[in-house]
Amino acid sequence: MTLPPPIPSRRAAWFLRVGFCTAVALGCQPAAVPTPDGVPSRLWAGDDQRPELDHPLFEGVEGLTDLSLYALAVDGPVEDRPDAAHRGAFAVGNGHAFALLGMTDPLNTLHSLVGPRYEKDSAFFGDVATTLERDGDPLAFEREWIARVRGAGVQITRADAPGVTLYTVDFGPRLGDPATDPPALVRILAVTRTGGPDGDFQVRIHSHRTPEETGGVPVESLDDGERNMGYLGWGAGLVTGDDGMSIPLGSLPAGESAEAALVLAFGASTDEVQDLAARLEGAAPRDWLRATLEDWAAFTGRGVQLQVPDPRIEDLVDGMRVGVRLQQSAAGGVSPMSRYTGVWLRDTIGPVRFYDRAGLHDEARAALDYLFLCASVEGDYSNQCESGLAPDATSDEPDWDSLGSWHGRLAAEGPSYVPLMYADHVAATGDWSVVEERWSYLRRALLAQQIDDEGRQPFSGDETYRVAMSAALGYDLMLLYEEECWSANSSMLMAAAAAWMADAADRLGHPDDAEVFAELADRADHALDTHFLQPDGQYAPFIFLDGTVEPRPFEDVNLKPLWTGMLAADDPRAMANLEALLEAAGRGDGTIQTPLDPDYHEAMGLPIDEGILTGMVPGYALHNLTAVGHPEAQAAFNALHRYADPAGHYSEYMVYDDMSALQLVYDPAGGLGDYTARYRPWEGGIDVEAALAYLLGPVAPSAGADLVLRPHLPNGLPWLEAGPLRAGDAVASLRLDRTRGALTATVQSEADGDFVLQLDLPAPAGAVDDGDGSPAGAGVTAPAGGRILRFEPVSLARGESLTFTAPLR
Repeated sequence: MTLPPPIPSRRAAWFLRVGFCTAVALGCQPAAVPTPDGVPSRLWAGDDQRPELDHPLFEGVEGLTDLSLYALAVDGPVEDRPDAAHRGAFAVGNGHAFALLGMTDPLNTLHSLVGPRYEKDSAFFGDVATTLERDGDPLAFEREWIARVRGAGVQITRADAPGVTLYTVDFGPRLGDPATDPPALVRILAVTRTGGPDGDFQVRIHSHRTPEETGGVPVESLDDGERNMGYLGWGAGLVTGDDGMSIPLGSLPAGESAEAALVLAFGASTDEVQDLAARLEGAAPRDWLRATLEDWAAFTGRGVQLQVPDPRIEDLVDGMRVGVRLQQSAAGGVSPMSRYTGVWLRDTIGPVRFYDRAGLHDEARAALDYLFLCASVEGDYSNQCESGLAPDATSDEPDWDSLGSWHGRLAAEGPSYVPLMYADHVAATGDWSVVEERWSYLRRALLAQQIDDEGRQPFSGDETYRVAMSAALGYDLMLLYEEECWSANSSMLMAAAAAWMADAADRLGHPDDAEVFAELADRADHALDTHFLQPDGQYAPFIFLDGTVEPRPFEDVNLKPLWTGMLAADDPRAMANLEALLEAAGRGDGTIQTPLDPDYHEAMGLPIDEGILTGMVPGYALHNLTAVGHPEAQAAFNALHRYADPAGHYSEYMVYDDMSALQLVYDPAGGLGDYTARYRPWEGGIDVEAALAYLLGPVAPSAGADLVLRPHLPNGLPWLEAGPLRAGDAVASLRLDRTRGALTATVQSEADGDFVLQLDLPAPAGAVDDGDGSPAGAGVTAPAGGRILRFEPVSLARGESLTFTAPLR
């Protein structure tokens, strides 16, 4: 039995209908939040597409009915429904087994299935879906919904057929120990009879590949039996026959409900699948669900707790916190689980930055540890290492200093992200011990790269933005940048990473290394200022080896100097480079998109005229505009909501015209995977980290202060609360209020000892009065012209609370 055919590839415009709920008590999005000055705030718009839940299951398991506003509803004939590119990528997983949902019909289709480890090797397992039948006849779903439980990797779908409703509740079991959690995905099936003719009902299970019976269990095998997926019934039991797999429900009187469960069990052998089947004996699906919800509650209860009056802002942050964890294996590696799997050098910086910004430092450290372990196991760095190492895997590290220089995809770019990740982690945690322990490993990240006497570096050949840059600037999409060009991006990453390594060497007592890395940073700076810097102030994104310069800026490159920390916001080069990019590609609404070259309009047969972009660009743009105090920073923050898919996630590539995913292939068989990839911890981590940085400020220490806060209240919102906000040993909570006449910030110390706080309160240009403040502050001008009330650094004792006021004219 095969699945219904996938939705045809097409680019019909699909926009969420605009509307608001007004009943805040019911969890709907309010139309506005009253403010003290009577001016209504502006909230992120969107229909409430969450399903109503009226099965006894949702009363019997606490927490299931609190659903994120990032949800999707589809209805009507399949051929008229949105294609995969205009749907959301929802997911479940537990570090051993993983799947996406929501991308085709029915919405409960499990896609990109992988287990018993987060590594697809030759392929994903094929799609699996469940439908309903009455007396053996399929029932058509007229309307469907999918939504995620807030704070948890638990997905709920609802499908209405004439006279009957099917709910699915999907989760990866998290039962207390990540190392021993079962490599399985659980689907609780809940059915309610609402009317229609009588009959015997059953759930039909569709699999894209036909499983074979092994010891009475239908099993699919990949890679010569090294990966196996078995179908196990729980409750009513699974029946197999010539017509495929089903779970009988029997006759349901009108108004009655039924409940059963399907388990997809993964194993490295069929014996392991059988062992998991035995483990289900005596267990109950609801108990596993409750344990999983408790585990997720403990996770989301750690780190930064953000509260704002706009629930969609909270849901975007919550969704990324859950989404990144869903893509982190039990051993700690973070993998892009749409299309690729594997743990990638550059990709890991998105999750690490996000985790550290979100206060989830243990998860950030686990991601760093996995990269280190993987390089140790493989004997050296690799652009992409396997993501399926066991949680208890160990390895002696190689003699990093004895290894030779790199070529190919390690020659430049990717390895520079590794020191930058450690820089972010140390700034957040204050833990330098991991840098000292891995000093030789970190040295190799930079010293083994290719760099000429002038400080120029090649492309790695794996930069995601290359195709977008070619299409925008009018080059061949297959241009081999790594063979024909010098890369400004590589030099920017090197300059930032080497400068940090020089400072780290000074701090850790490695004076010779401090000189080596300072010289390396100077060489990269020299290359940028001598070869790439253009008269108008922007950096050329690349130079051909024959010396021909491409002078036009490009967003993925020219947003890097500030994002990497290569340049400070008050460096004139930073502002000149950004202004030139905004002149060339700014759209005046907080988005930055180089117009598509006319030769690539309608490229690939798709209605694309404005441009294509990588999924990191919204975050890069917001970071830059926030750093310089640009008046479009708030618009860039709001653009994150428009770029997000209906599930609140970001794609590898996107279409600027309608801010949808650029998805050319939906692969139900699992051999290719989605192209381009949909569910991305790198892009999403970068984007939502930038959102937190905008809302809360730099956080990291600076000269004269242990903790720096620079919060914003976007869209006229009257208040926000957040905490704990940590930089090393400095920990605090924040409350920010906007009244008719002032911005008021209250900062409470949650640290064990004293620390020095610096607070900036930005406001629209001309709105800040240089009042006394409490303590006294002084008005300063941000690089892009915005006014800031900057308070003098002040010491906070343990438990102490201080209130700061920025008068508004």
